[in-house]
Amino acid sequence: MIYELTMSNSPLLHFKTLFMAQKILCFFLFLICASGAKAQSEAEPTEQIYIDLSTNFSIVDNSYTSTWKPGTGLHLNIRLPFYAGQIEAGMRYNQFDGPVFKEVDSNFKSLYLHLGWRYPITVASWYHIAPGFRFGNNLMLFDEARTYTNDSDTERFTVDTSESEFAYELVLRNQFNINEHWHINANISYSHTMTYFPLPVTYLSIGVSYSFSQPSWLKNIIQ
Repeated sequence: MIYELTMSNSPLLHFKTLFMAQKILCFFLFLICASGAKAQSEAEPTEQIYIDLSTNFSIVDNSYTSTWKPGTGLHLNIRLPFYAGQIEAGMRYNQFDGPVFKEVDSNFKSLYLHLGWRYPITVASWYHIAPGFRFGNNLMLFDEARTYTNDSDTERFTVDTSESEFAYELVLRNQFNINEHWHINANISYSHTMTYFPLPVTYLSIGVSYSFSQPSWLKNIIQ
């Protein structure tokens, strides 16, 4: 993919980013209070498998996301205990929409397949955070192969009908225990697709997790 862009560093953009960060912080505080009323007083089990299902959306505007606006996505993930932390594998689907009124723009679909690792930290018996990272392949399927430009002609994207690029993410996970098996999760992640000019997207994802005991045969394989 060839991606030419002029980044915007306007004070208005920085103000919007700061305002969004404050809203996210308030949202997390609300989740902490709401989950604390229902949580059981027990620490996160160390030998549990977690299946996560969440929805995600972009929370920071830049020149890339202003040209192709990320729609609400769907993310499926599985986490396994691995020594001090957890390993994970998953996939995330997103639709990116270009301006429909311009012939030179086009929508595309993104499927991100990834592996990752994270380190859970117990803040309270009902609340855990886990910084981590992911890496994998971002498969982008365009409507047609051509050159796309934005409204002001400051960006030019030359693509095939399909693009497959390496991508990594930095993730901060927040998990709130509802009971022994069900959990609420809220994550902030910075996704970075390694094209010639990088494609950055910052996501907020919210969803549920289901956990169950790790089978002995799987534990033996991992060990």
